[in-house]
Amino acid sequence: MTFCVLQDHVAATFGAGLGYACVVDVGDQKTSVSCVEDAISHQATRLRLEYGGGDVTQVLWWLLRKCGFPHPVQPNRKLDAILLTKLKHQFCHVNLNECGPQEKTFSIHSPGEVPSSYTIQMGDEALLAPLGLFYPDLLRLTGPKAIVTQKPNPGDPDDPFDEGYLRETSRRGGREAAEAMEVGGAEVGEGGEEDIVVDDQPLPPPPSQVLPPSSASSLSQTLRDSSSTFSVSDKLLSLEQAILTSIDRCPSEEMKRKMYSCILIVGGGAKFKSIDKWLQSRLALQIPVAYRPETIEVITRAKDMDPCMTAWKGAALMTCLEGSGELWIQQAEWAKHGVKVLREKCPFIW
Repeated sequence: MTFCVLQDHVAATFGAGLGYACVVDVGDQKTSVSCVEDAISHQATRLRLEYGGGDVTQVLWWLLRKCGFPHPVQPNRKLDAILLTKLKHQFCHVNLNECGPQEKTFSIHSPGEVPSSYTIQMGDEALLAPLGLFYPDLLRLTGPKAIVTQKPNPGDPDDPFDEGYLRETSRRGGREAAEAMEVGGAEVGEGGEEDIVVDDQPLPPPPSQVLPPSSASSLSQTLRDSSSTFSVSDKLLSLEQAILTSIDRCPSEEMKRKMYSCILIVGGGAKFKSIDKWLQSRLALQIPVAYRPETIEVITRAKDMDPCMTAWKGAALMTCLEGSGELWIQQAEWAKHGVKVLREKCPFIW
């Protein structure tokens, strides 16, 4: 077994051919947002919303039942779930110019049965369901939701590549060098040695209990156990509010302007007509004047590609780059070093 670990948002920018973007990945069960620049997903900008395209499908079905849907549907059945998803992609939109009742026709194909066709009158149901992404109170019909933000990793003192370990050792080395220079009467920068840079960021609070490392049953479980900690909030953000919050956490004003100018939508949960224009107009009203770019570009189909495939295409391109052979992890390496091998093999700050 050989594998390579990549960040999906970074892969999405590669697939779209962008050097930077605020990436919004709308999946079926969750929506994630982060700002990517030069193949780096900035940790402070990462958000995860516990709603996605599946919640829009459930809201659509709730609305269709109210208007007398002609076919019996059980959302828990696979064929019925596929039917509802098909109706969502076929009829839902975010265009205020398409209002009022309209006749819609669809067909149902069941194994061993003759295909049947139905015609229904759909009013604002096709518009209200996808607007749940922008008015998330509608999505509370499908259950409680939350927003998850990423916090600094508490650290692993047994891992020599751990962020906290490296910061602490760099501090200790800086103090020892300063003391040696005071004793020897030398000044910083003399003797041809490189200047020592001491990280003055505060250390994260130590964990209350340090557990010994254990062998993970799978890579996905290991990644979850070793990733940074998260905090959960009950305040549910809309899609544009999540984008604004993520970009506001960028480290510099220049980066904020760049991110506001390029919003990349990927994933299969937001494949609605005119969603790019709707999101663009809502962001234009809320972006701070100091960071407002000349143009706000919202990309939903990068290179005329299905947004479901953008990240996969980018991952394929990244593995074909020169030097990507160093990113592959062999089974023997994983068995010997475990999660620590990711510190050296991942193309991002772990």
